[in-house]
Amino acid sequence: GRLRLLDRALQIYSIYFSALCALQVAGVNLGASQFDFSRAAGNTSGPYEAAVVAAFLMFYFISRRQWLFVAPPALALVLTQSRITTVAVLIVALLVGAPSAPRAGRWVRRGFAIAMAALLGAGYLALGLPGSSFVARLEQTQLGSSWAEASAIRASTPPVTTPAQYQYYAYDRLLILQEFNLPDASSVIRFARWQIELKAWASDPTAILLGLGPSFSGAATDGFYVRVLVGQGLAGIMLFFAMFAAIWKLRRGFPGLKQYLLVLLLTGGFIDIFVSYRPMMFMWLCVGAALATVPALAEERAFARPLSVHTFSLATPHVD
Repeated sequence: GRLRLLDRALQIYSIYFSALCALQVAGVNLGASQFDFSRAAGNTSGPYEAAVVAAFLMFYFISRRQWLFVAPPALALVLTQSRITTVAVLIVALLVGAPSAPRAGRWVRRGFAIAMAALLGAGYLALGLPGSSFVARLEQTQLGSSWAEASAIRASTPPVTTPAQYQYYAYDRLLILQEFNLPDASSVIRFARWQIELKAWASDPTAILLGLGPSFSGAATDGFYVRVLVGQGLAGIMLFFAMFAAIWKLRRGFPGLKQYLLVLLLTGGFIDIFVSYRPMMFMWLCVGAALATVPALAEERAFARPLSVHTFSLATPHVD
């Protein structure tokens, strides 16, 4: 009964979210997001968040075999034009398979991945997105040359020791690159930030273990693991993966949670996704629901039930 209620809530949200994405790309601004609407953002902070939310909704409805509701978030994922999340979804589909068939064989998983790729590919081709299309973004991706460009930027950057210095060199100065017609400016900026941060982190022996502080990276690093390593050091990154390992044990306790956790794990390499509000809201929703299925916790709730107000009132002698 509770899962059916959640079904209805997520169905309504999925339609609302996907409609927002479609309207934004069509040029209709309803005020749900302030992002540039050449790429859909829904009611999130940007396309990177919207794409991960769409991935969650897709895998949830696939696991519930509600095929009609898979299409709206798939459309939303297409409209975000997110390279990272689209590739992550396809990798998860290939390695894990459909959530509704957890014991599927290798060929079933491959078939599911091909079907997902065909669905998303058909969406990109059929919509004929104007401007920066997904295919064009893929063609512009040049990781090797982008890393080399970033290395040159890092070599010309003085040692950074304070958040204010990092803000200047990693944001104010780097954002000028967007005005130049670089093939893959976003990757150059991302890799340059990583290298500047890692250089500052490695130059301080104390920071290697404990980090430079959570505020050092500013608004975005575009790489969650680099962000944690620099901000909280080796101790912080180990604690994070220990927490994730504990959450991973609950992966079968909620529809689509296993696939969603893998998408988060993959996108975390290039996006600060674990500090993004809406993707984390859905993750903790799943984790909370999954915890309700843990036998030890169920027994604890059953043991605590006689202590409820209703039970206590029955045990209290009636006084005229």
